[in-house]
This record gives sequence, C-alpha cells and structure tokens, in this order.
Amino acid sequence: MHLKTLSTLIAAALLTACSSPNKVNVIAGEGTITPLKTEGEYEGRYHNLYPGDKEYPTTCTDNCYAESDLLICDDSNSQCQFQAEQHVPEINSGFTVRWLGHAGFYIQSPNGEQLLFDPVKEQFDSPVDLAFKLAGGIYRKPGFWPSQAEINDLDAVLYSHIHYDHFNKADIEEIGNKPRYLVPLGFADNFPTGGFDISEMAWYASTQINDLTIHAVPAHHFSSRIMVPFIYDDHNKDLWSGWLLEQNGKTLYFAGDTGYSKHFQDIKQK
Repeated sequence: MHLKTLSTLIAAALLTACSSPNKVNVIAGEGTITPLKTEGEYEGRYHNLYPGDKEYPTTCTDNCYAESDLLICDDSNSQCQFQAEQHVPEINSGFTVRWLGHAGFYIQSPNGEQLLFDPVKEQFDSPVDLAFKLAGGIYRKPGFWPSQAEINDLDAVLYSHIHYDHFNKADIEEIGNKPRYLVPLGFADNFPTGGFDISEMAWYASTQINDLTIHAVPAHHFSSRIMVPFIYDDHNKDLWSGWLLEQNGKTLYFAGDTGYSKHFQDIKQK
C-alpha cells in the first residue's frame, strides 16, 4: 500500500475514534431524588435540599487557626505541613485510598475494583489553569497521579461536580473510554466526544460494578462552568453529588464539595 494512502487511512481512523458518540444512560426512578426547581428564578435548574442561610456553633471573623509549632508553612501561610507524629486510625474498611491532589483520589475496593474520584492532574481545567498561572496564583502541590498501568485497569471514574478544579476534559481524554464514567444528572454534555460510557445518576441512585455497589448521594453545593455568565447562564444546570461505595459489608464515603446541612443526617438514615 502506498505510504500516503496508509497515512490517510490512519488519520481517518483516528478522527473516527475521536468523534465516536458517547453512550449516555440515566439512572433515576423510584427511591431517588431529582432536585429540580419547579417555579421562580431558575425554574428547571437543580437546587440543594436545604437552601437558605445556616447557623453554626462557631463562625470565624478573623484568623480561624492559631499559630502552632506543629505546622510549618511558607510566608503566605499556605503550603503548610504537619510536623508531629501522625497516628493513623486503625479502620479495616478493606478500601485502599491514595490522594491525587486537591479532591482527587485513587481507590481500590476490597475485591480489587479500581476507581478515580475527581481526578485533575493540574490544579484546574483549561483555560482557568493557564489564567491562574499567569495571575501568579498559589499552586497546590500535586499528589501521586495514577501510572499508565493503573489507568489501563480502571473500572470507573466518578465526578462530584463540574467546577474546573474537579473536572478536566484533557484528563478524561488521557484516561480514555475503557472505564465507566459515573456523574451527577445533566453532566454528560460537558464531556468531549470519544465513545465514553457515561451514567448520569440522581441522588440515591445506585449502580453495580461486579459486586461493588456505588451510590450517588446528596451534597450541599452548586454548579457553574461558564466564565462569562452574561453570554450564557449555566448556573445549576448540572447536578452535584457525593458518592458512597459499598462492598463486603464495608463502606467508603466521598462527600464531594459540600457545605454542612441536614443532608448528612439523611444519608446516614438512608
């Protein structure tokens, strides 16, 4: 075969693979919650279960943390490191947890399923990441990103919400379309195309990967991604969630980005 013809065929195959439509299914129904506003401003958008101002036992109006010899920080009181001996609680959950930076975690279940929560290799998705660097923002130290072998063996990737520090399209393209992607409702249209298997889940919806049960649970937060809201308002167009894993009678809870509200009690009761 002529080299030019072969190159054309390869390019066409790559283009076809990149443009493959995503497979999207919605997991909702009886026993789940789809918290859509039914009237007023932002009708048809998602909302928290317990909106309104909250009262807390203690509210900081100045520096909330007293200086401590146990902490070493840089001059801006960021990038702090705990210096004393750390006592890790002995909790035999069977889940293995590795921090990836910010809210990202690599999880291995007791029976060996491998998952990622909110993986973002850089601090933010583009273009916010570039803007933050140009503005001289403080960068969090990265954790331990999964190896290529770990990425190849992933069973699922879970996202809590679409904010730029929790959802990175470039990382999704690197991870690829082999694992399932579990996300809150309305989330799939933020994905790049590429044949991704996406399940949008209502609060308290559940799904299985082998005998690992994955529950989407409420969080108290909000969602938006458009940097110029005057052109297009995406406020709370997509839902936000926490996640709970269950296997062998053990559970692991990922709260997502959340403020405090009665939804914690609801999750415990459920």
